[in-house]
Amino acid sequence: MFQKIRYNGGMEKGLFLAVVIAALLFAGCVREGERQVDSVSGATARRGPPAPVLLERFMPEAMADGIVKIAVLVNLEEGDNSRQFIEGCVAEGRSLGFTVDSFVSGADEKRCRELAAGIAQADYDGLIFSHGDVGFSYDILKSAAEKGMRIVTFEALPYRDGKSIKDLVATFQDDYRLARLSLETLLSYTLGGDTRSNDTRSNDGRPVRVIRIGCDPGITFLDRRAWEFDRLRDEGKIQEAALVKLNNLENSHSAAWEALAAVLPRFPQGSVDAVWVPWDEFAVGCAEALAAVGRQDIKLFSIGISNDDMRLMQRTRIYGLPIPPLIPNLLVRSICAFLPPSLPEKP
Repeated sequence: MFQKIRYNGGMEKGLFLAVVIAALLFAGCVREGERQVDSVSGATARRGPPAPVLLERFMPEAMADGIVKIAVLVNLEEGDNSRQFIEGCVAEGRSLGFTVDSFVSGADEKRCRELAAGIAQADYDGLIFSHGDVGFSYDILKSAAEKGMRIVTFEALPYRDGKSIKDLVATFQDDYRLARLSLETLLSYTLGGDTRSNDTRSNDGRPVRVIRIGCDPGITFLDRRAWEFDRLRDEGKIQEAALVKLNNLENSHSAAWEALAAVLPRFPQGSVDAVWVPWDEFAVGCAEALAAVGRQDIKLFSIGISNDDMRLMQRTRIYGLPIPPLIPNLLVRSICAFLPPSLPEKP
């Protein structure tokens, strides 16, 4: 009924700007008799049993058939961002002894519904779902929840007609802070301004002039990022030279290129300082639109940075705010934490 997409690699580790994100911490329980001596260092002398042993002890229901099985459904286009997200989930799941199957909808709602329905009919213990509107997320996840599948979402809050999904764990980024960091960087790189003071104007007294990329309200994480832009605009620290709305989000690359290319002729050289993009899914098309007409006078600032973005940064004036690979790790561990527990009785 549906196609599995498997990734075998792991996410690369790197140094990232600090981004506030809620993290779940997990403590392992080890019996006294299972301590082993580490020959390398006394500081690491206390070691626990292998992951499958712990899983059988604390999750006997999920491990009844010998393995914990998790599905990862990403409601994004098939590309660098979805691939990195899945690779992080797969790597973390395997480190815990899980089997992880991954699915990408291609940002197609019909296909996403079909994939979710197939997952609900399969023998999974948990489901990680990313990126979905409120009502849509509720509709496609309800069947899996009714089967007793544990669900963790990222950038999706299932809710419809006053109803939510019982025991669901919803996770989000601190998009307000992400946008604030991005815009502070924009001000710093363009006119040397600082959002912490009132000195955010050029020598001639004008605020930074920015073409803003956006879309209609309804995508929650983009709405949160837009709020921070609106705040700085209303405070007079940024002048919104134009708001470029993208209508065709199923092909965001082409939509961003065409929309920005259509407005650039309105702004001669030196009349705009920067383009601000709230999501790197839109950034590549915007960068190519600027490059096509040789607009080296305009800097491009984006939130999120994939491998494709980093390659593009080597050729154009694009500045990306990284989001760490911690997110998929936490989602997988959240599944582990919320599977039905059954602690062994004390002797």
